[in-house]
Amino acid sequence: MKILALILVIVTSVTLAGCGERTEAPAAEPAAVVLMTANSLRAIVPEFDGWQRGTITAQDIAAPDRGDRAAHASAAYTRGVARLDLEITDTGGATSMTESLAHMAGSNVNRTVSNGYFKGTTIGGAPGVESWNTVDHLGEITLLVRDRYIIHVGGSGLADAVPLRALLERVDLTRLK
Repeated sequence: MKILALILVIVTSVTLAGCGERTEAPAAEPAAVVLMTANSLRAIVPEFDGWQRGTITAQDIAAPDRGDRAAHASAAYTRGVARLDLEITDTGGATSMTESLAHMAGSNVNRTVSNGYFKGTTIGGAPGVESWNTVDHLGEITLLVRDRYIIHVGGSGLADAVPLRALLERVDLTRLK
């Protein structure tokens, strides 16, 4: 009976101790990330030899429901019927924007299907994913740079994925700090 009473006292003490005020300091808020400005991203959108670059659009984006912010720049490139669409986004490292890409980028996944492929890739040291549709002659490559920047190029009317890769290689990744 004394052992049962002792166990009851210990359990009650532990339970009550857990209900008291916390004495440890709250975790520090993470430092706010300073995004590149939309205009800074605009300056990174390259010329591409043999292709006509259209107007570069740039904007700062806020997702108030999640508190996420981003900066984004994009441009279209054309050559005859072929078209490339380049997008550069600074997510500030928000996992809600980068998480799924981070799992696949640069991976060993390599799926071949009857009309093309999907694979992990690396361009300029940045991991990414690449897909190509051999029937419709369209594809896309998305890179994740420094777990923060998403660079995406999609193309149509192409003979192969070479122009997608070549345009991404023209983007100066060292300017994405």
